[in-house]
Amino acid sequence: MRFAVVTTNLQPWVQSLQKQGAAAVLAGAPARPAGDIRLLVRWGTRRGADPAGIPVINRRPALRLLETSDSARRLELAGLGPASRLWALEQPGSRLLRVEVFDLRPLAVRWLVREGDRWQVRSARSLPNRTIRRAASGAVRALHALGLDAGRVDVAVLPPRDGVMRERVCAVNPAPQWPAMMAEHVAAAVRRRVAGTPPDRWMLGADPEFAFVDPEDERIIPASRFLDLKGEVGCDAQTVPGRHQEHLLAEVRPRPHNDPRALTGALYRCLEQAAARCDTGRLAWRAGSLWGRRVGLGGHIHITGGPLSGALLRALDNYLAVPLLLVEDPQRARRRRRRHGFLGDVRFKDHGGFEYRTPSSWLVSPRLALAVLALAAWILRDSQYLNRDLFLDTAAMEAFYLCDKEPFYAAFDQLLEDLEATPHRDRYLPLVEPLFDLIARRDVWDDRLDLRVAWRLTGRMRASTLKKLIQT
Repeated sequence: MRFAVVTTNLQPWVQSLQKQGAAAVLAGAPARPAGDIRLLVRWGTRRGADPAGIPVINRRPALRLLETSDSARRLELAGLGPASRLWALEQPGSRLLRVEVFDLRPLAVRWLVREGDRWQVRSARSLPNRTIRRAASGAVRALHALGLDAGRVDVAVLPPRDGVMRERVCAVNPAPQWPAMMAEHVAAAVRRRVAGTPPDRWMLGADPEFAFVDPEDERIIPASRFLDLKGEVGCDAQTVPGRHQEHLLAEVRPRPHNDPRALTGALYRCLEQAAARCDTGRLAWRAGSLWGRRVGLGGHIHITGGPLSGALLRALDNYLAVPLLLVEDPQRARRRRRRHGFLGDVRFKDHGGFEYRTPSSWLVSPRLALAVLALAAWILRDSQYLNRDLFLDTAAMEAFYLCDKEPFYAAFDQLLEDLEATPHRDRYLPLVEPLFDLIARRDVWDDRLDLRVAWRLTGRMRASTLKKLIQT
C-alpha cells in the first residue's frame, strides 16, 4: 500500500521512499489523491484541503494552529510550558533531549549538549532509561497538544518536584530535515498504520489507584503502612514529600485480558486480596479524582496488541476522557488536572505497549469500572470510525482543564452517535450504559463511598458474586 507525502521540499527520507515506490509525492493535496493512497503525510506545507476519507498525518488545521498564539497556551495546558534551551541548560539536574516522532511513535531520542556557543547532538544511551522514556512521552504529549502527529520536539527533562514529573518543550518542528536512514522507520510505521490491528488482538490491563483516607480530616494515610510495593495489590511509586520511604497510594494490578468483563473480575479479586490483607480500621478506601491536598488518583489503562497512533490517541481523549470528565466531581477533577491527567498522557512500556494515563481512578464502583473498561475496548476496536476531534478548538481544551462540563454536554450526543454507528456497538453498549445513564442524568459518580462497600468486600456480602455486583 502506498502513501502520499505533500511537501515543497523533497527531503532525503522522502526521496528514498519515492525511489522504492513506497510513497507518492504531491506538490499540493488534491481533494482525493489518485491511486491506492491509504495515508497522506503533510511535511512543511498547508497547501490544499485535507482529502475526505483518507487519514492525514499533520492535519492542515493543526499546522495552521501551530502558527498562532494558541500554540504556547496549549503546551502550558498540557503541563509542558515552553522554555528556551538555554534556560533548560541552567536548571540543576536537567537533561535536554531531541525526539523524532512519526504518527505519535518515537523513532529516535538523542541528547542535546552545549559545547561553547554551539549545540551538539549525541547518543542518549548513557542516560537513564527513565529519562529517555520521559522525554519520549513528553514529545508525544506536546505534538498531541498541538494537534500534530509527527515532527521533532526538543524536551527538557527536569527533576521531579513534590513528587510530580516535570518536562518543558523547547522547540517543535513539524517538518524537520530527516536523513534517508529515517525512511525505513517511517515506512514501518506506515505499514503498521495501514494494516490496522485485528479487533481481538487488543489487550487491556490497568493499575487504578485508591487511597486510605481518614474520614475526619480527609488526610491520606500512606498505603505503604499496609501494603508492599510489588504484587497484584501494592503501592504506587508516589511518595510523601521529604519521606521517600512512605508511598501514598495503593493500586491494584490485575493480569491483562481482551474481555473487559474478565478484567473487571480480576480487579474484584485484587480488591478481595487487599481487604483480606489490610487492617485499616476506620480509614475509608476511596477512588475518584483527588484526595488530600494535592494527591491525584489515576485510572491508568494499559494497552497492548497494536501500536499507538495519533488517530487512536485522539479517539481515546474524545470518546473516553470526555465522558469521564462528565461524571467526575468538578472541583476535585479541576484540582487534579493542575498536576495529573493531561490530554494525551501516555507512557511507553518495555513490552511494546503503552499506558493511557489521562483518566482519574474509575474504581469507584464495579459497574462503572466495567463500563469504563468496556468503553476503552470499544474505542480500540472501532477507532478507525471515531474521527471527531473536539480539541482542535483551544476553547474546548481550556474547558477540559477547567472541568467546565457545559461544552461537553452539548457535544456528547455527537460522540454517542459516532459510537453507535460502529461495528461493535451491540457488543459493548450494554456494558457501557451505566456510564452513559449517569451522563444523561447530569449526575456524578459517588467517589466518597468506601470501596469496600461499593465492591461489597465487607461482612456477609463478601460472598456476593461479581455478576450480581455489576447488575445491581
